[in-house]
Amino acid sequence: MWCEPMDLDELIRVADAVVRQELKRPLSDLERYVLQESFKGKSYEQMTDGWAFKTVKDAGSRLWKCFSQALGDGVKVQKSTFQMALVRLSERLGHRPPEPAQAALSPDLSLQKKSINLPTNPFGDRGCITDPSRFFDRYEILRQVFEALHHGVSVSLVGESRIGKSSLLAMICAKGPAKLQLPPTAFVQLNMQSIRDEAEFFEALCQELGIEPPCRGYALRRKLKDTHHILCLDEVERMSHSDDFSGRERTELWGLADGAIAPLTLVTASRLPLSQLFPDSPEQTSPLAGICQTIQVEPFSPAIAQSFIMHRLQNGPIQFTPAQIHQLIAQSGGHPARLQESASDLYRQLLEA
Repeated sequence: MWCEPMDLDELIRVADAVVRQELKRPLSDLERYVLQESFKGKSYEQMTDGWAFKTVKDAGSRLWKCFSQALGDGVKVQKSTFQMALVRLSERLGHRPPEPAQAALSPDLSLQKKSINLPTNPFGDRGCITDPSRFFDRYEILRQVFEALHHGVSVSLVGESRIGKSSLLAMICAKGPAKLQLPPTAFVQLNMQSIRDEAEFFEALCQELGIEPPCRGYALRRKLKDTHHILCLDEVERMSHSDDFSGRERTELWGLADGAIAPLTLVTASRLPLSQLFPDSPEQTSPLAGICQTIQVEPFSPAIAQSFIMHRLQNGPIQFTPAQIHQLIAQSGGHPARLQESASDLYRQLLEA
């Protein structure tokens, strides 16, 4: 039984085994980086060399939640306790009874061998992708976004559900500090689906901006004087619910984001254009639509979809035939989420064959 802290290599080995067991995938490069830097005692703020603060923190939160789930018994693993948790998990894994065919091996080695030899489905990503190493293409959209933001122009990303808008927002926060020469804390991302109403929106916004809530209107603008933030708002259609939002919040956002020296520049994501979401009157369109450059998020082209599939399959034990790839692209229409789900199903079928 291990009773002393592990070295970094052993810690990462055990963490990888736990993640494979709980999440059915290996550690990502970002997660390895977070473990390495956390092992050195660094804060999330000190890990933002090339990564957005929120991206790093989200990766850490996923790991601690995974370790908590593996430990069970209501144990909550945190950044300050993850090393102790991995020691406990290594003991638990190492003392599992070996399978009969592996009786000659020590229990921990048999478990590790079994875990490592299981091929990981490379099409397992679901929902918002926050790890840049798992994000694919969208170079032209990101180029347009950063060009607009460089000139102080707000942006509206418009596209159908699950087309990749949330992942684009995450990449803007991850890559934006280096692209725009801004500190990671200048990028704020809010998912409006988790916001109940107008009051909670401004409370969440102030907290993310480091301002004591409640604060809005002119008082908020004064506190943001001489600062600049990129505010990424996901699922912005939530603001169209008139029972929870009066419309004044959009007018206030317009005031905070209009003009070259405004304290905020907006990046919104929605399924419909802002002018359709917020038809405030027959005579005028939404103030947000008036200051945002619309960028349409389309499905992958056939060439990009094929490159995506080949990239995910590279160096793996399973390969798709050209006919299978063509069928996947045709069935999904290049829609990233549907393409990945179909490719995942095919991969699993070929693995089990």
